Order: sequence, then structure tokens, then C-alpha cells
Amino acid sequence: MSAYKAAAVLESDGSLARTGDGAEEGRGGASLLWLAHDEVSFYGLPVLLKGLSLVRRYRLCRTVEMFHRLLQEERFGICVVPLQSYTASVASCVGEAGAQLVITSPHARRPSFGQPADGMRGPDAWLQEQRIDSQVLQRVFEHLAAVSLYPVVGEPPPHPPRTVAERGLDRVTQRERAVLSLLAQGQSNQQIARALGISIHGVKRHVSNLLIKLDSTNRTEAALKVTQLGLLPVYRT
Repeated sequence: MSAYKAAAVLESDGSLARTGDGAEEGRGGASLLWLAHDEVSFYGLPVLLKGLSLVRRYRLCRTVEMFHRLLQEERFGICVVPLQSYTASVASCVGEAGAQLVITSPHARRPSFGQPADGMRGPDAWLQEQRIDSQVLQRVFEHLAAVSLYPVVGEPPPHPPRTVAERGLDRVTQRERAVLSLLAQGQSNQQIARALGISIHGVKRHVSNLLIKLDSTNRTEAALKVTQLGLLPVYRT
């Protein structure tokens, strides 16, 4: 039996579902509705979701129509929707259900949304599709759980604990930010030196400082951390 079949059951309506047993129902946790726009996500997500302590039950569907129907028939605390399927109708449906909203996007930068008057509420969180793994999901759901403890209008939710990369980015100089941006674009030390008009030795020194400040073992890890956080500064040559 494959890993996802062990964690989920293919329902007659075409959705994938996992409902907690009696012990799990008593422990609390989030109920999740995820609109997965492709088969890879649809069949792969249960492998990630089954090990998350904050997810008690979930439903995965592949069409907007099924998403609307499930949201009307069942109660969910969190709804995850791909950017290309996010419309005013979906926003209204999620809002009426009182669920928290997570948007998935193929882009590395946080998606922009219309004004609230247009019916396009901003998400409570967003995920870059290529970077979704169990650790990222756990961190996002922990953030949503913290926010849900402060539902009173006008009362600001607590900020989740800042990561080492977030704290380290506060200490990154303007020059180091430029180096970090070019590094994340895949440029070599020589290309970065040429673009910024500095020596290769200077580039290596800046990269070394970045690795320390961002608590990373190599340049790829440093770029990945700030990209996942949506904090990557942009520098165009």
C-alpha cells in the first residue's frame, strides 16, 4: 500500500479524506480543506499532512465546484487555495465559512490582491508551491493557530517567533543585501563582483558574513531561507 493510501481514503465524490479516530478527535487540531490543482499535489499532500500534529482531519479536492460543495457541507478551520483558482467567489465562500485562508503560489514573492471592497481578501498565510514540505507546513499552521487565539476585531494577533534568518536579515548591510539577491539569482562570485564593481575577495567576505548572519552552511541554504520567508531583497543588474 502506498504512503498516501495509508493516510487517506479516496471518497466516492473524488476527494481524498482523512478523518481522525476517536483518540484524535479529542486532541484538538485543525480541520483542513485543500484545493489541489494537479494530481501530483492531490496524491502527494497526504504524505506531508499525515505527520502534522496540528492537522486533525483534511479533505483534498481537485475542482472549484467540489471545493464550494465541501465547504458548504462540512466545517473547516483552514482552506488552502492555489493562486490561479482564487476568485471573489472563492473568497466569499471562505469568508462566510469563517475559515482561515492560505494561498499557494508558484512565485517566490508574496502574491498581491485586490482591495477588500473587491471581495478579494488577503490570505492569512501563503506558500510557495515549489518549497512546500512538512516543516514549512508545520510552521504555517502554527502561525495560523496562534492567530486564531486572538479573533477579536481590532486586537492585533501575536507575531510568531522570528526565525534566525529573520533576525539575521536585520543585521545584513545594504551591500550584503545586493550580494544575497544576486547570489539567489544563481550568479557566481565573479559575476557578482562584476555587477557590483567590487573584488572577488570582497564578494567572498560578504558571502561569509551572510552565512553567519543567516545561520546557513552554504550559499544555497542562505538563499533558500530568505526566499521561503518572502524576504529576499531584489537587485537587478
